[in-house]
Amino acid sequence: MRLTQSKNLRKRLFAVAFVVVALNAISVTFIGCSSEKASKNSEQSLSDSPNQARVLVAAAQEHPDWYLTETCRECHEAEYNDWLGSHHHLAHRRLDPEKDLEAFSQGEVEDQAGRIYQLSGPDPEFSIEEVGSGLPSEVDSVIGETPIRQYLVSFPDGRYQIQGLTWDPHKKQWFNVFGDEDRNQGDWGHWSQQGMNWNSNCAWCHMTDFEKNYDLRTDSYDSQWKIEGISCVQCHSGMQEHVAAARSGDYVPTATEPNIELAMDNCASCHARREELTANGFKAGEAFHDHFRLVLPDLPNAYFVDGKANEENYVYGSLKMSRMGHKGVSCLDCHNPHSHETILPVEDN
Repeated sequence: MRLTQSKNLRKRLFAVAFVVVALNAISVTFIGCSSEKASKNSEQSLSDSPNQARVLVAAAQEHPDWYLTETCRECHEAEYNDWLGSHHHLAHRRLDPEKDLEAFSQGEVEDQAGRIYQLSGPDPEFSIEEVGSGLPSEVDSVIGETPIRQYLVSFPDGRYQIQGLTWDPHKKQWFNVFGDEDRNQGDWGHWSQQGMNWNSNCAWCHMTDFEKNYDLRTDSYDSQWKIEGISCVQCHSGMQEHVAAARSGDYVPTATEPNIELAMDNCASCHARREELTANGFKAGEAFHDHFRLVLPDLPNAYFVDGKANEENYVYGSLKMSRMGHKGVSCLDCHNPHSHETILPVEDN
């Protein structure tokens, strides 16, 4: 009985398998034909669209200035003027004898922990010498504008370190970001060590199209970037094709509504306390959570028990947890994305 049932079962299974194989063969035939047809249509479409091909070639070869802010200014004068002088524009800059002279004319200063520094510049160069430390002192550039300015000191092997001594342009005084903490030169958190290394910890959010280029074998950096500071192409994707199309006269403004969530993801890539998952792999227009893990209130000391920020959390996480965030309020509802100025009243907000 069982043997007969087994034979019948095998026959039925064989029949089903035969039908499945036959159907698959037919479907593959149709798919192959349709794919071949689609390929021919695609080729025909491309050959019938010389403008499209020209735009792609032009983007790669004819417009080497596609990423420059002055290029964007050709059509976007108002947005350029908003950006000029903004925190994004001044996120990283070379020292300016006029702007920075006041800070470096202070001579000798003492920080909260009693450390002595000798300031000088601009001739022969700007420098912050931590007296008795034997550490490099030549200042290369500065990050930030307000409320504080932090200075980069050049180190060997392509490293730039953020000096702990920091300038407050409003109070017009120097202070140490570590307060009176007694951090030793060998400590990871000392300004000369990896905890304050600009290449790894700061640069991606202060430069345009930054590439860290760390070499593990030599323990050195060959960092590269397109523009100092945060410029247009850091937050806008597809700019090569956009510039080529605009200059050729083929550009047609999109009629689609902007994707606010993706715009928020652009903001969050820097204005969030997060852990990197893809080693600076995020590009404008991509999903935040594909590249980062957002720090949540379960991290000890990051937030108070009522959800308010206790440490430097860079606001995005706080917004998402707030009543405004739960109602769908985005960064762009309250901020001009180019100037960063508020566009809505902030009283009783």
